[in-house]
Formats: sequence, structure tokens, C-alpha cells
Amino acid sequence: MRWKPLLLMAGRILAGALLIGLGMALVRLALIPGLERLFVMDEAVVSVLRRVCMLMSFAGSFWLYLHFIVKRPASPLALRPVPLLIWGGLGSALIALSMLGMLITGAYEVSGIRPLGPMANVALTLLAAAAFEEILFRGVIVPAVEEALGAYTALIAPSLLFSVLHFFNPNWAGWVSLATGLLLGVLWTLVYLITRNVWAATLNHALWNFTIVLSGLPLTGIEEWRDIAPLQSRYQGPDWLSGGAAGPEESVITLAVSVLAVIGLWLYWLKTRSRPEL
Repeated sequence: MRWKPLLLMAGRILAGALLIGLGMALVRLALIPGLERLFVMDEAVVSVLRRVCMLMSFAGSFWLYLHFIVKRPASPLALRPVPLLIWGGLGSALIALSMLGMLITGAYEVSGIRPLGPMANVALTLLAAAAFEEILFRGVIVPAVEEALGAYTALIAPSLLFSVLHFFNPNWAGWVSLATGLLLGVLWTLVYLITRNVWAATLNHALWNFTIVLSGLPLTGIEEWRDIAPLQSRYQGPDWLSGGAAGPEESVITLAVSVLAVIGLWLYWLKTRSRPEL
């Protein structure tokens, strides 16, 4: 057993998690309360400011991690709009394809349309949440595991942890949830391994989630935004087809789409491993 690489891996993961956690704590407990004392702001402004500051704290914490802990260039934080939008659009297209299958089979039905207005704040919330998960898992954990145990272990082990942690979400349980969560973890890990860019994985993840919210279906078991979604919809039929209260991610159609997407990205990754980063 090679203890030194494993200890280095554990140390890096712990350091990255602590930096991200510290950044979150400073924003929540110091920065936002301080700004509220200095300026008169309504709750809507505070909500947007909190999410923007969280995004900045995640990026800043990750930069500190790269600079001081692993001592590497901050290329995973590079902002290159066109490739990033392509990778983000892929995430939206994949889940939209799954929901199209649900629509064709009658498991998903649209019954009305609402104004799009409230969605801007939701989009920012989902972007911040995706950035947190992708920077922690794909930015910190995956490279640490890859260096210690190899790329294939880095594909599976963090993705399994990612899937298991989502079992804390309401209505998210069962073998389809576990399998889909694992596949999504692998998918976003592959996006990172192909691009070596956390924003590519973040946008793919965030736009996958935002597309579900726009559809009016539950997001990973969360019903919070269904009443303000632009599409008023319902799911029906057996849970294995519609996903039930867990949402489209627990549908076997999404499971099949995820399998195909992972296979395609895996083959692309194998083909491009020696090419330059994004």
C-alpha cells in the first residue's frame, strides 16, 4: 500500500473542503450581514447579492487552493465563453432529450404557461449550487484521487460519493436514483477531465438542473420551484417511467440517456486525453 500518495490525497481534499467552507462562512456570517448594516437593501437584493458573493467565494477559495495547496496554475478557472456555453448547452440538451421521451410516452404533460420573470433568481441559485458541487468534487476531489489512484478510480469513487450524498434530498431514493446519481457524477467528471475546467462542468450541471426547473417537474426530489416554473406541468404513470416525486432524473429514460452520454463522453475522453486543455 502506498501510504504517502493516499495521505497527500486526503490532505488536499481536506484542505480544499476547509477553504471552500471558510469562504462560505465568511460570506454568510460576516460579509452579507456587514453589507446589510451599511446599506438599506430589500430581501430580493440581499438574495442576489448572497448568491453572487457565494460564487465569488467558491472561485476565490479554489484559486487559493490551486495557488497555495497544489501549487498549480489556475487554468481550471479560465473563462472561455464559447466552449463553456457549448458544454453548458450539452447538459440542457441531455435532460431535455430525456423529458422529450417522457412527453412522447405520456409520463410528462404540459398544462399551461406562466411568465418567465421569477426564474432569474432561481438560475443564479442553481448556478451557485452547481459551482459549489463542481469545484469541490471535480475541482478538488477528482484531481486528488486521480493523482493518487489513477483516472479510472477518480471517475468512479467521487461519483459514487456524489450520488450517495444526494440521498439526503427528499423523495430521492432507490436503485434508479443511485444509478442516475452515479452516472451524472461520472458525466460531470468526464466533462472536467476532457476540459480541465470547473466552469465547463458547472455550466453543464447548472443548465441540466435549470432545464428541469423550467419544465415544472421536481428537481432531484425538490418541489420548491414548481409553482413558479414557466411550464405548468404534471407527471403521471408509473414512477419508473415518470420519475414520480423524485423528478425526471429517476426515470429510466433519463437513466438510458445518461448511459449513452457517459459512453459517448468516455470514448471522446479516451480519444482526446493527449490533446491540450480547453
